[in-house]
Amino acid sequence: MTDTTISRFAVEICLCLSLAASAQETVGTGSPAVNAPGGLAAAAETPQHPIEISGWAILDGAWTQSDAQLLAVGRNNGFALGNARVELTGRPADSLWLYLSIDGAAPVVGSDPILGQRTVQLEDAYGVWSPGGHLRVQAGQFKAPQDVEELLESTELKFVSRSIVSAGVAPPFGYLANGLGLDRQIGVGVGTDRVETGLGGVIAQVAVMNGNGPNQLVNDTQYPSAVGRLALDLLGRALSVGVDGYFQPRGYGTQPTYFRDNLVGAGADARYERGALHLMALVELRNTRHVTSRAPDELALGVSGEGAWKLWGWLEPKLRVSYLDPSNQISTSAVTWATAGVNLYAPSAPARLSFDFTHRIEQAGRELINDGLEVAAQVRF
Repeated sequence: MTDTTISRFAVEICLCLSLAASAQETVGTGSPAVNAPGGLAAAAETPQHPIEISGWAILDGAWTQSDAQLLAVGRNNGFALGNARVELTGRPADSLWLYLSIDGAAPVVGSDPILGQRTVQLEDAYGVWSPGGHLRVQAGQFKAPQDVEELLESTELKFVSRSIVSAGVAPPFGYLANGLGLDRQIGVGVGTDRVETGLGGVIAQVAVMNGNGPNQLVNDTQYPSAVGRLALDLLGRALSVGVDGYFQPRGYGTQPTYFRDNLVGAGADARYERGALHLMALVELRNTRHVTSRAPDELALGVSGEGAWKLWGWLEPKLRVSYLDPSNQISTSAVTWATAGVNLYAPSAPARLSFDFTHRIEQAGRELINDGLEVAAQVRF
């Protein structure tokens, strides 16, 4: 590499960092891309520089009422690192770019959910190839093309955490209930960037993935998962409407106590962003067929709606109501969370302070005293 090439490379990096420092709420393309069309990172615009660096840090705090019926609820309150993300985008060629991200505050798998620890963990590691036209090929570890809330970056969310539809419920907030989000997976996806039509822009992606989550060596069954998403933007890109579906075989246990389940899911979402107004709604369904045990099928349903309005450029009141029934085979499993709060934006800086108060409602027979307050301070670069 010649001195001229090295100098040019250094200038490119400095320029990228300078642009990142001057950004407000979004920085570069990031990994995955911030505010990508339809939420799909592969549909984002081509990175502008050979190297782009971005990231964020989020400090979370929570206080939950304690309940004598379930000692895990409200037993431990305090602060925790929600995210400590560093993102690297590389563009070795005009038609090929690579995304990497590392999280320095990932939960330790298998640790106590109340007294758990944090560790450094790989989050995203994938390449995007644009061979021509609107075609995009994505391979590696990336977010499954599912609902828009699951696809959004943590810093793009209006609330401290994702809704119970995507994330589910875990101690110290209530009874354990699995959410309907698929999270990151390892696999290959084929789709499009934004294709202009007479109605608006269309994006789509179909992916074949392991289905057992991030950072897994191989699948836990002999069959892969298939996931797909289609989204259409309208009203000058202010409104985005999407649908998704997936087939996910899962296996757990060891022989002779190995069990197979087939999960089939479908959902729809809508997101509206114009001026100071934010609205988002989603519904997700999942049917679990117990192939090995032959137990009755379980149907899960989640519905969430939220809104926020930014005043004077720095004060943003917000409200969200979410409902999750993780299994129709358990008559008292449904929960409803109503969250009201406010976001405070730092003037001329990519930083925000959030306050959320949540009233949590369980069905009769499983009531808990578990309302709580969550706070978060976040900074992007």
